[in-house]
Amino acid sequence: MNRIRQKTQTKIVLAVAVFATLTGTLSAEGAPPSKADNQAAIRQIIAQYANDANQDIEDPLHTPDPKSRSRELVKLGWEFLKVGDVKSAMKKFLLAVKMDEDNASAYFAAGFECSIEDCLDEAITFYRLALKRDNTSAPTYANLAKALLLQDKYSKEAPQLLDAAIQADPKYPESYVTYARYLADRDDWTDAGSKMEQAIALGHQVDSSVRKDFKKHGIYLSGSH
Repeated sequence: MNRIRQKTQTKIVLAVAVFATLTGTLSAEGAPPSKADNQAAIRQIIAQYANDANQDIEDPLHTPDPKSRSRELVKLGWEFLKVGDVKSAMKKFLLAVKMDEDNASAYFAAGFECSIEDCLDEAITFYRLALKRDNTSAPTYANLAKALLLQDKYSKEAPQLLDAAIQADPKYPESYVTYARYLADRDDWTDAGSKMEQAIALGHQVDSSVRKDFKKHGIYLSGSH
């Protein structure tokens, strides 16, 4: 049993070793948490799980059906994230990983939460771990590409990931949206417009400010007035 626990702990340590550092400051009493507060909380929780100091009520070794429980925890984590409880959400996602280390959706969910809180190194790590478990997920490819582009808008890996996302699911609009932004940043507005049109055809709603940016470069997207 100790060997199993040690194996689980080791894998989590390897997964998060690059970012198990606590940063940031505490918010003022009664004030809503800031982005820095959320980042600090996320990194603290990741560090606790890396060191197996999270003190979960649930123990993967004593859960009758850990794989099913892992899926349930991911769903519960999303519910917490919807209401802005980033701490509870991340705890559920990481506990889901402990319950089933092959649950790609758990890594993806953790990566998504890290992405929206601008913990990009952590997000990239989780997305890569998700792809190792499931290399057919268009959202994972697209989100990994987006995170890389937020770090470096000239990322050479990003377009390869976006091509993989489109191949995995040609009907996933966010792949085309991110591709369009990548091309626009490279001043290739014609191809960027083509990608955005593909996203629009799949139901993506383009913000008015984005339409204005394209219009400035002579590209009139569908639905423009």
